[in-house]
Amino acid sequence: MYLKALVIVATFASMMTAITTMSIPALADKSSTSKGLNTADVNIHNHTPGGFTGKQDLNFYVGICNGGHSTTALNNIGGCSILPSPSEFHSH
Repeated sequence: MYLKALVIVATFASMMTAITTMSIPALADKSSTSKGLNTADVNIHNHTPGGFTGKQDLNFYVGICNGGHSTTALNNIGGCSILPSPSEFHSH
């Protein structure tokens, strides 16, 4: 009887661990990524030399576009399609 209960508890714990592990990536949806990128974009505009469309801002845009993302500010000026590819940009 004790062994059966232990097996049931162990099975339940394993199932809960598997469900939790599989659920975490699904919770990190694209909207939370967009919010973070938009916040970073504003900080780059306000706190780096050149501000909006300065060298560091363009480096940021090329990087996020290469990763398949964009920001509201970038979308307002035409989106990732207006940027050169990373190999053409030669950011140093």
